[in-house]
Amino acid sequence: TELVLEASTRIQGKIVYTTIVLKDDTSKDKAKEIASATLDNYSEDELEFYDFSFFLRWKGEEADTVVTGNKHHNLDSITWTNN
Repeated sequence: TELVLEASTRIQGKIVYTTIVLKDDTSKDKAKEIASATLDNYSEDELEFYDFSFFLRWKGEEADTVVTGNKHHNLDSITWTNN
């Protein structure tokens, strides 16, 4: 999407870590939608095996803003912290 400046993914053990850097004017709700949509790229077997950890970042003049979320393999959706 045009709202994403950069994205990276790495796997460590049973956890898939995804970092998404977004344009400053992207709302937190839209950012969460983008992160949730990335789960469509994984098979059902992968979703049932891996846990997923998301880091949503916005670059700011004073400091970066970060929202984190996690999806356990037994859950259907991402649980967000730092709302």
